[in-house]
Amino acid sequence: MIVTPDGSVKSTDVYPARLHNYAKLSYESVGAWLDDTGQIPPEVASVPKMDAQIRLQLEAAQHLRELRREHGALELETIQASPVINDNGQVTELSVVEQNSARDLIENFMIARMWRWHSF
Repeated sequence: MIVTPDGSVKSTDVYPARLHNYAKLSYESVGAWLDDTGQIPPEVASVPKMDAQIRLQLEAAQHLRELRREHGALELETIQASPVINDNGQVTELSVVEQNSARDLIENFMIARMWRWHSF
């Protein structure tokens, strides 16, 4: 997917590819780093240029979000919660997932891909 600085998707392509994961990342650690509330995750720091790549992806995702807003996209605030279960199988509380830049990044690319497929 090629995203221009104004947020428009210039082109997309789908093709078979080989994938090599250089690091297992978590939304929480990457999100804290991107939101300036945490340090760069060791998994990111240990792979050359991964930090620059993630920041480039974040910038593209932010452009995509702004373009959708300009076209009247709805912003829905939802709460994602998971039950916390004790050893007896009883629900003791709900764990709420906090939204962060890492989750936003993935969300914006998923929406852009769907939007591109359904654009006229």
